[in-house]
Order: sequence, then C-alpha cells, then structure tokens
Amino acid sequence: MPLTILAYDGPIARAYLCGLRKAGLQPERIILLVSSTRSDNGHSIGRWLPAGLRTIYARQAQDLSHNYWPRQVRRRYPDLVTAVVNGIAEWEANAGELYDEMYGHFAFDQYSDHIEYLLVEGYQDPVLALSLQNHPDKTLLYTGGGIVPRQLLDIRGVRFLHIHPGYLPHVRGADGLLWSTLVRGRPGATAFFLDKGIDAGDVVFAWEVAPLRIAVTSRNRPDDQTLYRTLFGFVDPVLRMRTLLRLLSDCSDPALFAGRAQDLSVGITYHFMVDELRAVALKKIFADGA
Repeated sequence: MPLTILAYDGPIARAYLCGLRKAGLQPERIILLVSSTRSDNGHSIGRWLPAGLRTIYARQAQDLSHNYWPRQVRRRYPDLVTAVVNGIAEWEANAGELYDEMYGHFAFDQYSDHIEYLLVEGYQDPVLALSLQNHPDKTLLYTGGGIVPRQLLDIRGVRFLHIHPGYLPHVRGADGLLWSTLVRGRPGATAFFLDKGIDAGDVVFAWEVAPLRIAVTSRNRPDDQTLYRTLFGFVDPVLRMRTLLRLLSDCSDPALFAGRAQDLSVGITYHFMVDELRAVALKKIFADGA
C-alpha cells in the first residue's frame, strides 16, 4: 500500500500498525522516529554509545517511557481494561487481542518490509527532512510526537495525513475525546491533511460513533488521572485506527485521497481541560455500572 507510517512509538502508532495488519494491509514503509533525548528532562540518551547501539538503546528507552502507563493500567486494573473492551465493542470487536499485540513484544519490522530508524531530536531535526527529501513519499501518516514544522510541510510531493479525535471543523485542539463527549455527546474522528493551522487542513473523512459508555463500579472506580490515562492508552488509539480503516475501505490507495477545505468560521479550538471540567467529562464516559 503506497502509505508511509511516520511512527512515533506509543499507543497511536502501534494501534495503526496492528489494525492494518489485521486488515491484511501493509504500509510501503515505516519511518520510526527514535528520540535522542528523554521526554521528561531533555537529557541526551546514550550519547557515549556507537551510533547503532545508541539507536537500539534509545528505542528501548522510548518503548519503556511511551507505553509505561497502558502497561501499568493493564497490570493494576484488569477489570477496567475489560470494561473498556466491552465499551468499545461496537467499533472494535477484538480489542482485548489488539491490546495484547500493542503492549506485548512489539517489533516494528514485522509490519512492513521497509523500515528506517531515525535517531532525531524531534521534527525539527534535519535528519528527518533529509530522509523525506531523498525518499519522497506521496502520503505519510503522522502518529504524533510533536508539531510538524513548516519546512517539512513544504517538501514537494509530500503530504501528512493525520487523524484527529474530534469531528472537524466543530471540535479542534486538545482533549478531543473529552470535549466531544461534552459538546456533541459522542466521540468523533477526522482524517485530514496537516497544514500550518491547528487541525485546520483539508478534510478527507469524518465520522462520529455511538456515545461512549464504559461501565465501572463506584466501589472500584480508579482516580481520574488513571481514567484519563486509560482513555488515551486504550480508547483514543483504537478510534483513530478504526477511522483509518474506514477511510481505506472507501479508497485503498492513499495517493487518491482528496480533501475538502474546512469552513474555519465554524467550530472551536479547545485547550486541555482543567481538572474540574475533566472530572465531569470522565464521569459521563466512565458511568457507574453498579
């Protein structure tokens, strides 16, 4: 399939790759972005090591960091994960198996015949720009990890497909699942091409799903921070993945994807929720099942 996955290791990238494999699809190429610095303190990772060993070491550190909380939730709150599996069954029938694959032993080279490991300091790193210029791909699937700078967006022949957890143009910005729950009553997602605005690019596909209700008991209800991490480790990635597969079911060749301009006078660009408002949204999603 003429699609390159610009993979930033974590739940979103893994969900995409697992979903594609399950659908019998394989991306033409994976570019795995390996961070050369730690996300928590900015310190360099393994700079004393030879280049090849440093990349391997940094990949391991990235896996442990970016997939830490989903693994902790699975270990400490198995009943919560089971409730999520049941709550999203309408759009992902085998979520339990999907999570086993995502958070088990995961080898990126099993998902494409062509994989490139890039040790970078982020999207601004010239190493990434050089790779994209030397191997111009028509469509790249962005999987997070930072803001894509203008110099990458301007590379001729390259366009970045992004799936946002909100129905555009109505719900832009951060915490899309939570804001969608409060302002539209249900989750939505949109595939669009990145441009210099915040979730403002041309829309390729948008949909909304049934209201999300995950049954938890009041007696065993985890704290809000755990529930928030559960959303973004188990629900958000699967919604994005299902959106990608819905898009590909309509047109299996990403080179043919055509976007339509958004009406930017419609909708709101939301910020991360304050704790009090987040608690209201989480209570709607993680409803008392007692």
